[in-house]
Amino acid sequence: MLALALLAACGSDEPSSSSEPASDVTTVSDVSAPDVSTAVCPSGHIVGPGGECMAVGIQGCDDMFIDPETGLCDPSLVDCPLGSIPIFSGEEQGCLAVGVVDCHPDFLDSETGLCDPKPDACPEGSMPVPTQGCVSLDPPGGCGEGTWGNIEELPGDVHLDVKYTGGDSDGSREKPWSAFEYALIQVDPGGRLVLAAGEYNESLLIDESISVVGRCSSMVTISGVDIIAGTSVPAVVEVRGGVEVSIADIAVSGEGVGLTAHSGAKLELDRSSIVSSLGVGMMIGLLSTEVVARDVLIRDTQLEPGGATGKGVFVQDGAKLTLERAVLIANHGAGVMLKGAGAGFVGRDLLITGTLPALNGEQGRGLQVGEGAQAQLESVVLSDNRAYGVLAYGYGSAVEAFGLVVARTSPRSDETAGVGVLVDSGASMTLESAIVTQSYGAGLISAQGGSRILATHTLVSKTQSITEDVNSGAKVRLGAELTLDRALLTDNDHSNLLANDPGSVMNVSETLVTRARSPESGAALGSLGGWVDNEAQLTLERSAVTECEGGGLLSDRAGSSLRVTDSFVGNNRVSPLDSNWLFGFGALVMDGAQGEFTGVAVTKNDATGITFMASGGSVIETVIERSKNRTSNWATAEDGLLVTGSVVESRGIVARLNQRAGVLYDRSGGELSGSLITDNLFGLVNQGLPGVNVAQDNAIEGNDQNLIEDGELEVQDQPIDLPDIPDFER
Repeated sequence: MLALALLAACGSDEPSSSSEPASDVTTVSDVSAPDVSTAVCPSGHIVGPGGECMAVGIQGCDDMFIDPETGLCDPSLVDCPLGSIPIFSGEEQGCLAVGVVDCHPDFLDSETGLCDPKPDACPEGSMPVPTQGCVSLDPPGGCGEGTWGNIEELPGDVHLDVKYTGGDSDGSREKPWSAFEYALIQVDPGGRLVLAAGEYNESLLIDESISVVGRCSSMVTISGVDIIAGTSVPAVVEVRGGVEVSIADIAVSGEGVGLTAHSGAKLELDRSSIVSSLGVGMMIGLLSTEVVARDVLIRDTQLEPGGATGKGVFVQDGAKLTLERAVLIANHGAGVMLKGAGAGFVGRDLLITGTLPALNGEQGRGLQVGEGAQAQLESVVLSDNRAYGVLAYGYGSAVEAFGLVVARTSPRSDETAGVGVLVDSGASMTLESAIVTQSYGAGLISAQGGSRILATHTLVSKTQSITEDVNSGAKVRLGAELTLDRALLTDNDHSNLLANDPGSVMNVSETLVTRARSPESGAALGSLGGWVDNEAQLTLERSAVTECEGGGLLSDRAGSSLRVTDSFVGNNRVSPLDSNWLFGFGALVMDGAQGEFTGVAVTKNDATGITFMASGGSVIETVIERSKNRTSNWATAEDGLLVTGSVVESRGIVARLNQRAGVLYDRSGGELSGSLITDNLFGLVNQGLPGVNVAQDNAIEGNDQNLIEDGELEVQDQPIDLPDIPDFER
């Protein structure tokens, strides 16, 4: 980090060693502040330059979010319980639970507020389903007694018992067949094959429209393999062709794909487990193939020879899978992978957890949606996966999720990634009621032109740093778009928000951005609420940026744009790191960037409220107050508005109660009009050329010194040296 010199403003050849004004200053005595001694304004308003109440900050806030000292809307984490976010505008205000809100009480973590079922939470024979608790894989009445348990006999049933040795099989309950090859040919179209308890060490190929039911999955296991038609891939259960099939109450385990359906098959699968398969647990392929699977456990899929993959579920080539009340544990490469145009997935009430790396670059992703595939998710928990909790990539790929938890995504072995959600290369994602927490590097990323994320009622928290890279809660890169509406970003390392690269756009509305934290390792950056850089755009409306360890908002470099409207920027603190510049500013616009602030409440920051440094923009109908220097460095400044080497229009602002200057223009241009500057040490400081044009309708009174011209207040006038944001790589 570059050590920064403290430079004097124009008017002196040497830096000033004192904050006192030059001896030839003048004061304004003919412009008076309005009489506000009896003025009473409603919440969210202050007395404006003309003596009338002026709206600033977030309007229409519920009383629970109002700061009693300032009367302004200042939402905070303490207002709401864990697992919820503050809604501080509109008709339905208060605390809104997000994530899997109907989580079973046994899986609700009281310390984090997460719906967080653990893979070992349930006894053998059952599985942890997020909203249902421990769900048994046995039929509702259990396994029953006798050879056929509780299976009610139907006309035309064909029975199979691997243990039957009578030698006189006819398919009846008394004389069942003992092998699939004999039993299947006896089942009429639309008929049913009934399996007794036992391990069937042969494969099951179904190419007719029939049903298969076992006594119960804890007692019936199919483990033999055969080659899938037209391939060299072995499988245990294969359903193929234009047939309609139902399978229930079985376990599948063998050295091949657990279950595959393809070539137009229609399959319903219930109360079954697919365990320790080879390569893929469940593989669905080819156009018109449709599978509906309910109450299914898929776990421990092993890597195929060569270690390329061991996916839990693979859907491709236009096939569609609906998975309800299912659990996927400790598979390899990807928990669920969708690939290709037309491939579709509907997931409801799922746990996808503990996915392990493969050797082909698939590093343990929870859900991967690519190359035009589409997914719809509801009440889904993805936890303890690797590299990416959810990855969507490629034009036409889309994910819609309602009620989503993505937790504890770990980095790859090379200590990269660990991202909660990545949308890349033209894909799109819509999130509603989501929690993305304890990721590495970033919680949400939208990257590359055409990619879009729309996140509503979403919590992104506790993103951790692992390298020297710049980390963030939500990040937009390479011309992509990311929209956050009614969201909460908190406790993320380095920055809560980051918009970078030409054409990248981040829109944030009705969102609390708070407690960006200084990481214990990584770049010595401190932290920021939001950072826009390298020709990107960041827009905040009706949002709050507060309590960040270092600074609120930063806009850097020519072409970058920061627009803040009807928002709150306050309570940002000095970084606990040894930093020369992250000293708790409200907003900083520098090095050719643009910043526009309209209707903003900027208050109680540890340094200058708004700073323009070699940049430009506007501050309109905004209050900037209570800036206070909490460092030993005077030039870190505690002005309300500081403009140095810039051109800025300031209209209708209120600058008050700041420790140094209310408004300081240093070697800068622009216009100051219709503003109230009062109760500061210095009111208006206008030093150096070209100087701000001061209109006659300003009220500058009640400061220790109202006007300083040709002064020598110390000002940091060189852009700060920021760490490079590394190139994006998936």
